[in-house]
Amino acid sequence: MAWKQHFQRLENEQTKFDVTLTFFEDESSLSGEFEYNRLLFNSSTIAAFAKHLSHILDDVLENPHKAIDEISLLDEQEKQVLIEQWSGQHVPIVPLGLVDLFERQVAQHQSSTAIEENGQCFTYGDLQQRANKLANYLLANGLQEKDVVAIFCARGYELVVAMLAVVKAGGTYLPIDVSTPDARLKHIVEDAEPRFVLSQEKVIAAHKNSQSILPNIVRMDSDWRHVVSYSALLDVRPYEPQAPVYIIYTSGSTGLPKGVVVPEVGICNLVSWHAAEYFKQESVVRMGQVAGAAFDAAAWEIWATLCAGASLMIAPEDARISAKEMVGWIAENEITHLFLPTPLAEAVFAEPLPQNWSLKTLFTGGDKLNQFPPQQRSFKLINAYGPTECSVVATAGEIKSENDHGGLPSIGRPINNAHVYILDKTQQVVPVGVMGELYIGGMGVAQGYLNNEALNDEQFLKNPYAKGKLYRTGDLARWLPNGEIAYCGRIDQQVQVRGFRVELGEIENALNKLPGIKESLVRLNKTHKGKESLSAYLVMSADHKDFIR
Repeated sequence: MAWKQHFQRLENEQTKFDVTLTFFEDESSLSGEFEYNRLLFNSSTIAAFAKHLSHILDDVLENPHKAIDEISLLDEQEKQVLIEQWSGQHVPIVPLGLVDLFERQVAQHQSSTAIEENGQCFTYGDLQQRANKLANYLLANGLQEKDVVAIFCARGYELVVAMLAVVKAGGTYLPIDVSTPDARLKHIVEDAEPRFVLSQEKVIAAHKNSQSILPNIVRMDSDWRHVVSYSALLDVRPYEPQAPVYIIYTSGSTGLPKGVVVPEVGICNLVSWHAAEYFKQESVVRMGQVAGAAFDAAAWEIWATLCAGASLMIAPEDARISAKEMVGWIAENEITHLFLPTPLAEAVFAEPLPQNWSLKTLFTGGDKLNQFPPQQRSFKLINAYGPTECSVVATAGEIKSENDHGGLPSIGRPINNAHVYILDKTQQVVPVGVMGELYIGGMGVAQGYLNNEALNDEQFLKNPYAKGKLYRTGDLARWLPNGEIAYCGRIDQQVQVRGFRVELGEIENALNKLPGIKESLVRLNKTHKGKESLSAYLVMSADHKDFIR
C-alpha cells in the first residue's frame, strides 16, 4: 500500500480554527484536507506540513514496527540540504596562531596605534616590548607550557598586555572580572589553580580579604620595576591549534561557576572570519573595546583588532552604562567598529546621532535582540550569537530595518567553520520552521569544562553528521525559510542579563544556604523599556519569619 498526495486549493470565507486537518475515507482511499487562516500561515508552510505528513505515512507503511520517536519528518533530500548546505561551510584558514598573526602586524605597523586609552596612545612596538618583557619574566619565574595565569585587571592597556604576554609565554589566560565577589573568586582560583595572578594595586586592595588565596601576584603597575629589566625579545612558540588559549568561568546551575576551556584554533578562526567579513575592505579601523574582561566578547574585540593591525579604543566606564554617553564617545573618538551588549545597542537605537557620526558596523549579542534598527541609519547592524563554549560567535547576520518572515530579528547564519544543527529530543534534524534545540560543531567548540568530566559527557557529544564534537547549547531555535536562524529562548533556567549568562539555579542554591531561608525562587524581570533585573522570592523557616521586612 502506498500513500499518494494531491493538492487542490479550496476557498472558504472563514475558518473555525487557525489550522484544521480533516481526513475522509471511502472504499478505496483516505484523503485529507487542510483548512487554515491565511493571515497566520502562508501556502508554502501548509505545503510543507502536507509533505512531512506524507513522508510520515510512507515511513509508517514501510516500517510498521518503528518507534514513533525514530520517525523523521524529513525525507533524505531535505535532510541533506539542512546538514550539508545550511549547517555551515568549511573555509581554509592560515595555519598561524594568535602570536604569529600579531607579530605580522608588529612588523608592518611598528609605529601605528595599537591601543588608545583616555587619550594616551600605545603603538604596536610599545605593546610588543611590554608583552615580551612580561612573558620573559613569567618564564624565568617558572611558568610552564599550558599553565594557567589568572588576569585580574581592569579593562585597559595593562589587561591587553597581560593577555598577550601569557599567550606568548605558552600559557593559558584566565580573565576574572574585578568586581567578582570573594566567594566566587575563591572557587575559581581553587578550581583553576593558576600559577600566577596578574593584577593591579587598586584591584588587589579592593580584595584584601582574598590576597591569601591568590598565588604569585604580579601587580602590573607597582611590581613593574621587577619586570622592566627582562628582555624585550622573545621567540615565537610553535602554534598548537588545540592548545587551550583561555578559560572563562560561566554561571553553573549547581551553584558553582564552571570553567570553559577554549582552544586557540577557535579564536584564530573567529579572527580570520571577522577580518574577511568586516576589516578587509577598510583602510582605517578603530575598534571599540567595551566588554568586561570575563565576558568572552572581549576576546573577540581584542584579538580581532590586534591581529588585523587596527586600533583598539578603550571605552570609558560611563559610556558602558549610558547610551547617550556611548553615542558621544563613538563620535568624539571616530569609532568605526564596535560591539555592544544587546540592551545597550537597543538603547543606542533611540539616541539621536551627531553629524560627525563615524560608526560603520555595530555588532551586538549576548541577549535576544527585540528591536530592529531605525530605517535612517548610517551603519550596519550585525546580530551575533554564540555561547562561550563555542569561541564567542557561532552565527551572525546583518539586520535590516525589516524582514520578510515576521517575528524578531534573526541570529543570522553559521560563521565560517562553525556547523549548526537544530535537532529534536532524539537528535534528529527538524524541518524548516520547526523549533528544536540548537547544537554547534566545528572549529570553535571548546575542549570542555575544566575538572568536570560528568558535565562534559552530558554537554559535549560526538557529532553524528561531521567530524569532531557537538556542543548542546540548551537554546531553542528554528530555521527560517531563507536559511537564517530564529532564536526562540531556553529550555532551562538560564537567562541573559546585560550580556552575561546567569543560571537562576546558581542564585537559588546560594540563597538556600543562608540561615533562615527554607526555599527560594529567582526570576528575571523586564520593564516595558527593556530594562532587566533579578528578583528573589523567599520562604523563611519558622524561626526566621521576622528576618525580612
